[in-house]
Amino acid sequence: ELENVSLNFPVFEKNSTSLRMNLVHYGTGGVLGTNAGKYSVGALQDISLRLEKGDAVGLIGPNGAGKSTLLKVMSGIYVPTNGTVNRTGSVGSLLSIGTGMDMDLSGYENINQLAKLYGAHLSDISEICRDVEEFTELGEYLSLPVRTYSSGMATRLAFALSTVSRPQILLIDEAFGTGDAYFQEKAKQRLARMVEHASVLVFASHSASLIRRLCSKSALLHKGQLLYFGETEDAFDRYDELQNQLEADRAQRRTNTAQRDVNQSNGQEGDRRSRADDSFESEGQVDITLFRNRIVNGGFSLWGRGDRFT
Repeated sequence: ELENVSLNFPVFEKNSTSLRMNLVHYGTGGVLGTNAGKYSVGALQDISLRLEKGDAVGLIGPNGAGKSTLLKVMSGIYVPTNGTVNRTGSVGSLLSIGTGMDMDLSGYENINQLAKLYGAHLSDISEICRDVEEFTELGEYLSLPVRTYSSGMATRLAFALSTVSRPQILLIDEAFGTGDAYFQEKAKQRLARMVEHASVLVFASHSASLIRRLCSKSALLHKGQLLYFGETEDAFDRYDELQNQLEADRAQRRTNTAQRDVNQSNGQEGDRRSRADDSFESEGQVDITLFRNRIVNGGFSLWGRGDRFT
């Protein structure tokens, strides 16, 4: 359960973290230098969400909406700036494939190390090894250092290690962007088995088909705000409306930019003409004697006298 959760990331200017600025801050008891050069970016804004046993929730929204950030708050990686997060049951997260893997260790050594890290009993490690062997199909390569693997082999091992646990609350940031079609299909099947064992699933993805397949409810996020939480089809209807509005806004901005460029171009042309007119008028009179002399010297006389022309 999330109640009025907000998360701000502090952003510091270069000088704000200098030794001098810190000495000023501490030397004055925080009176000076407290906020010097410090800004914050609001990643999540006042989000309240209650999930019940059996819920399978999709997180949808455009890039930068806050989906991955919300998952990290739910998992405990990020502590909210404001609000509270209450969890009941074991939490497992598949947010970054390969986290905790040591490239200098062999595949088997990584399996043993990460299984212990996930809290597996020693009696379960042999079964976990067999499970990883069957999923990855790496064979003898599991005895070699991971740094000798191809990227595809390392991805298979990393995904298998990330999905060995069976938590009650399962948090997933879409992990199907890599690997060939055969691996992606196996990954989806393995994930489906995890979902069956979980009491609560929260799944962030840009794949509408996956969200519809796995999630009965969905939350629509935009700019760190929760715009809608309810039935998945209703959430996608709201998402379509949001995307149409965003596209209309982008088109309007492009139109405004083009019009501004035209106005600036016309203004610059007007300035050039104005400067030329001012230059002409500032002379007051134009002495054409020089031109007359040049023409006469060239063998043709345009004027009879060297008068001044105004």
